[in-house]
Amino acid sequence: MYGTLEELSTLAGQDFLPWSSVVHLLALGTDGEVTGANQAMARALGRSWGDLCGTPLGELLTVADAERVGALLEAAEQAPTGDLLLNFVDSARAPFTLRVLVRLTPDRGQWLLLGERLDEEERTLESELLALNNELTRLTRENQRQARELARTLAELKQAQTQLVHQEKLASLGQMTAGIAHEINNPLGYTISNLGNLGRDLDDLFGFIATLDEALPALQGQSPAEHRRIQRAAEEAEVSYLKGAAPRKVTSALEGLERIKQLVVDLRAYSRLDEAERKPATLSECVHGTLRFLRPLAQQHGVTLESDLAELPPMECDPAALNQAISNLVNNAILASDRGHVVTVFTRAAGGWQELEVRDGGSGIPEELLDKVCDPFFTTRPVGEGTGLGLSITARVVKSHGAKLAFERPVGGGTSAIIRLPGAAGPEKGA
Repeated sequence: MYGTLEELSTLAGQDFLPWSSVVHLLALGTDGEVTGANQAMARALGRSWGDLCGTPLGELLTVADAERVGALLEAAEQAPTGDLLLNFVDSARAPFTLRVLVRLTPDRGQWLLLGERLDEEERTLESELLALNNELTRLTRENQRQARELARTLAELKQAQTQLVHQEKLASLGQMTAGIAHEINNPLGYTISNLGNLGRDLDDLFGFIATLDEALPALQGQSPAEHRRIQRAAEEAEVSYLKGAAPRKVTSALEGLERIKQLVVDLRAYSRLDEAERKPATLSECVHGTLRFLRPLAQQHGVTLESDLAELPPMECDPAALNQAISNLVNNAILASDRGHVVTVFTRAAGGWQELEVRDGGSGIPEELLDKVCDPFFTTRPVGEGTGLGLSITARVVKSHGAKLAFERPVGGGTSAIIRLPGAAGPEKGA
């Protein structure tokens, strides 16, 4: 292209071909910084000789070519053979291409890069190649963006599908609950009624026995044999014991049946699928029903459930969904607590909001996980012990109510999950 190494060395001593408008010459130190350039190169780069001196070669090339040439210069003990097509950038970062020959000076003190512009056909080809590279870069970035969008859409679709399955399960539970409640209520109603009647009948019976007891002394004088027979029958039947035990047993049975009746009422209130989606309800109603169902789980884990509920006015909400959200928080709190710990549910007024707080006695949520606990399928429990959907569903319910969900680490350990619901203020604000 330009001649032998000796010829180039000679040219290098002539102030880097200042007179040439065709040959673009750039001198580099062994550290890769510019030590000189001729006028053609400086003009092409849109810089003065003073600006160029000390500039790293990488700043004068496109990123890809800077890496390529840097690797060549670092790896080579002598100049690479053959021509290189290098894409330089001017001061406005506009690219231009030179066919470059790289050589070392005789004393190996610097590299010489001598280049010339491509002819029209090569420039056209190079321009098209640059355009194709730019288009490829654009398409790559667009594909990456679309891949991220697709991943986000798939995650949302999976979440929506999970929510739909959950809602179907709730609907099935509601239908089953309504059927069970109906089937239980009928026999429960007449059983409670019959037990009430039985209690009154026992009162009458024991009233008669009391009258008989009053007549026994008179009967003893008239018919001692009959008196003894009645006394033996009374002893064998343990009438004295039955006078106190029978009414207690009837009362205890009535209390048990009333608890079953309340359980059915709570179960219907818990599902609420036979009622309007939005209706007035209080946080206390939701908490009472939820705690009633979760007490067996708490007892199984040796955890005590407590509540401190303020008297708050009703608010417009979806009671079924809100019950589900509260249940998920309390359930998580129970499972996060060790035996002997206490899980407490608080309700209170806070300005124009109503707050519900579930506080456990566990080890607390690690700081780095606070932003992930509501992600679908995220769980810290062992495989097979958690789906990772409870808090995700809770977050969706809270959002649908225009509410806020937050997690805090209170002093003393544990975790507090707080739901802030928009609603009328409690007694404090109205006082």
